[in-house]
Amino acid sequence: MKIPKHLPNLLSFSRIPLSILLPFLVNRSGWFVAMYVVTGLTDILDGQLARKHNRCTDFGAKLDGFADIVFTLSCLVIVFGLQQLHRYIAVYVMVTIGVIAALKVFNLVFGRVKFRVWSTMHTRANKLTTLPFFFVVPVLVVTGAVTMWLNIILMLLLTTVLAASGEETLILLRSEAYDANTSSVFALNKRNEEEVSV
Repeated sequence: MKIPKHLPNLLSFSRIPLSILLPFLVNRSGWFVAMYVVTGLTDILDGQLARKHNRCTDFGAKLDGFADIVFTLSCLVIVFGLQQLHRYIAVYVMVTIGVIAALKVFNLVFGRVKFRVWSTMHTRANKLTTLPFFFVVPVLVVTGAVTMWLNIILMLLLTTVLAASGEETLILLRSEAYDANTSSVFALNKRNEEEVSV
């Protein structure tokens, strides 16, 4: 079965307004969960459809990465907006979200300056941090009860998101050529060693 040529890009693009809408639905948990699931499905389906039907493009990869950034920042806004965070954890969350946002903006701009592309990396760490974060946010919104355990899990997740963003920055700083699909800084090191030995 053929799909419309631009369907994967339309799915990626739809994630942007859906993500922006999410913080406004926090007080309506049913609507929030439904919209959150639809937003998550666009993230899963866009890449799968593009690969399955040979619709992968550089533009699509960049659009997907940008939509991921908007979704992540939206989730961070939601988490920060929860008033039940312990005050020390709230400070940690606020500072960490600020640093993550700054790194994401730096990575976009630095990629544009150095490689002449808006850089959005598809690192393994970025992908691995997305999945647990995807499940924690609706639990926080629906339960409305932020326990100490959820606070600790949230801190750990934010720390992993921060580490993934830092790894992306390191990859961009150390790369000679832009490759959005560099899986990790270790893969970059291996590739650089192979290029030197040739």
